[in-house]
Amino acid sequence: MRVTDGGASFVESNPAASGGKNVGWTAPGNWLQYRVDVAQAGTYNLELRVANGTGAPATDAISIRDASDATLTKATVPDTGGWANYQSVSTQVTLPHGDQVITVYCETGGFNLDYLRLTS
Repeated sequence: MRVTDGGASFVESNPAASGGKNVGWTAPGNWLQYRVDVAQAGTYNLELRVANGTGAPATDAISIRDASDATLTKATVPDTGGWANYQSVSTQVTLPHGDQVITVYCETGGFNLDYLRLTS
């Protein structure tokens, strides 16, 4: 996913987002990569803060993938009642120890992503 101000898939201003911006205009095939350093191999809780103003849930809209592009988990984005009405959805992901790249992949579009958080 090209994450720039402007364009078809972009970081946009949204006062309701935690930092005043979110990733919006998501579409199937868009993606974001994050480098994580996992202190201990295990299963972690993944919180995704999302908004969906389409009027319908987006089933399995987001997949989390490892560096080999294997799907580790999927998450459904519920209808939150608006593009600025954020709700947290959680899923679990099992990660190996060490420095690695994970990809947030848009299986479908039609949602905003405020942030993601990994916790043990």
